[in-house]
Amino acid sequence: MTLADYVDFLQKIDEVERAASELKVRLTNADEMMSLLCDPTMVTAAIKPDHHQESEHGAAHSTQERFIKDFAAAVDLRERTRPAMEAFLQQSVAQLEQTALGVFNDLNTGIFVDDTAETSAAIAAMEKLAGQVDKFRDTATTFTGYAKAMKVAELSMPNVKSCGDRYQHRRDEWALLAKWNDEVAHWRSTEVSKLDAEAIATRVTQVQKEAIRAERRVPEDKVARHLRKDVEEFRPLLPILSALCIPAMETRHWQKLFAALERPFQPGLTLTQLVALKITKYKSAVNEISATANGEYGLQQQLAKIKGSWATMRFEVRPHKGLKGVYILGPVEEIVTLRDDNQATLQTMMASRFIVGIRDEVEIWDRRLSLLHSLLEEWLKCQHGWMYLSAIFGQADIARQLPSEAAAFLDVDKMWKAHMERVYQEPGVVACVDQDGLLDKFTRANEIIDGIQKGLEQYLETKRGKFPRLYFLSNDELLQILAQTTDPRSVQPFMSKCFVRPRPVPCDITPLPLPHMCPSDNIGSLVFKEDRTGKPEFITAMTSTEGETVPLSEPVLAKGLVEDWLLRFEAMMRRTVRDQLHATLLGFPEMPMGQWVFKFPAQV
Repeated sequence: MTLADYVDFLQKIDEVERAASELKVRLTNADEMMSLLCDPTMVTAAIKPDHHQESEHGAAHSTQERFIKDFAAAVDLRERTRPAMEAFLQQSVAQLEQTALGVFNDLNTGIFVDDTAETSAAIAAMEKLAGQVDKFRDTATTFTGYAKAMKVAELSMPNVKSCGDRYQHRRDEWALLAKWNDEVAHWRSTEVSKLDAEAIATRVTQVQKEAIRAERRVPEDKVARHLRKDVEEFRPLLPILSALCIPAMETRHWQKLFAALERPFQPGLTLTQLVALKITKYKSAVNEISATANGEYGLQQQLAKIKGSWATMRFEVRPHKGLKGVYILGPVEEIVTLRDDNQATLQTMMASRFIVGIRDEVEIWDRRLSLLHSLLEEWLKCQHGWMYLSAIFGQADIARQLPSEAAAFLDVDKMWKAHMERVYQEPGVVACVDQDGLLDKFTRANEIIDGIQKGLEQYLETKRGKFPRLYFLSNDELLQILAQTTDPRSVQPFMSKCFVRPRPVPCDITPLPLPHMCPSDNIGSLVFKEDRTGKPEFITAMTSTEGETVPLSEPVLAKGLVEDWLLRFEAMMRRTVRDQLHATLLGFPEMPMGQWVFKFPAQV
């Protein structure tokens, strides 16, 4: 009988014993029921068990007796065989331990501990032992199960555990060494500028820690010590890689480095080539060049950010008064704020010692933003002047009265509309700023606008000089009148300002308490007589702001220059007042007071 058979036999006995206990309980219950059925005092003849039932009950007891006898024999066999099986188990464990110890010793000799061996050969040898070591673990697990089933003391198999641990240790360190060699070979054959210094540093630190742990687990471990020394030899290159493997290093920086090495410039340099140049001896030069490159790179990033901001910045262009193809500039606060911030940044960059490599480009952007500042000032000034004058010279009467100024404004108008059409089509700020001569165009346009406005001021001053009451009107109000010289009614909204009513003062005539009866121009509007075409031709009366209308002594012709016929009206107004005063004085002695007060105008 083998150990596996014996353990299976033990398990079967346990299963049968559990089943027998259950059957014994069930048979006891059957005995009690049969006894009850056979008791004449308890049951009637109708339910008394028949012969077949009594026969089956007896057979059950016979089977139980045979089972008890056979089970006792099996238990006896188990106990008689146990010493031999336990001895056999101990012997098998000892054999397993001896075999595992042999493999353990093999793992501590030969190629497995030879740090000069090829990693591929060592790993291949490890693979050959993999099946045997796995079998040790499986067998140990099986024996442990046997011991538990046989209810013997827990087995101790230290050699199996040591063999498995040492195998895993050797396998891990050789795999780590192989991977390290592959990684170093890759790093050394790769162009330095394409290496990830941070990732390399992380990997070197990780491998070094693992090598140290492996060396501590197995003292005098040559493979682990070899790996640790390899890592320590490579580590001095990390500061060099950190300094050189950065996006900031450009061709001009590599040229400076080779100049410091006193070697001709060699693009596409690998780590192996760099080590051959004894780069570690020039650590200070490397760090200085790297610091300069980083400083310049930081400035380049700032400049790139500025470029990116302006690449998407657009002027807001709006239609002007709903006119097709006529545009004006919208709000520019965002553009002005960005310009101010960026120009301050550029000034700071200009003061940096790392500006050398990008000074020309920074100066270009500084000039561009300075030009934008000047351009926006002239542009907005021109827009304000153009909008103001376009409303004025859009009136044919004024254009006719100021032919030279109208012609000058036409030039500005053409330039403005053509430029704004281009901005509408391409609203990019940088594109506008880079247009040749644009600032000069706006500067010239503003000079023309200033000249037009001076001429306009002189023109208005001439009008006011002829009719001083026009000084009571603003330029815009006066221009509204002059823009409609063919329509005398254009003066109606402004009559109360031209013929302004003074503040009421107390009257000397006590019986007349109404303050509006004191002398005052107080003209609110004029009354016109129209010609055959329906156009106003004569002024026939004047109406106060209170609505009182006074006929003029004679109609006044409202034709020609507005200041001329206003002068004629003013003279007729005074004459009419005198005539009304004269008539009022003549009528005073002849009329009752009540009739006299309401017959003549309140002005007089």
